[in-house]
Amino acid sequence: MLSQAGYASDISLDKKAIRAFVVYQNAGQDQQLVNQVRNLKKEGLILREAPRATLIEGGCGFAGCSYRLLVTTAYHSEGANPQTKSINAVVQVSTYENSVVEKILSQKEIQWLLH
Repeated sequence: MLSQAGYASDISLDKKAIRAFVVYQNAGQDQQLVNQVRNLKKEGLILREAPRATLIEGGCGFAGCSYRLLVTTAYHSEGANPQTKSINAVVQVSTYENSVVEKILSQKEIQWLLH
């Protein structure tokens, strides 16, 4: 569970980010996200892990605190040689606004990060 000094909240940063991502994903209005999930399932990646969050950056000022977290949901295939890919989103969490999904990373962006 992530926490930051000065972050006044009863819910941790990671839980807020994950909640925002799950609500966003369940809304089904982001076509890139819908297509990514559909493509993973077509590839046989049907076993879904619970989302995880990692703090990327953040800070506090006079008006409160704001953080960016990377939320990742891994999908796995079944069988003897399982494969894994993930859906990744950058989520902003702040003390003064609702959490917001800023960007869904494309599979090309993820591959670029890996190489």
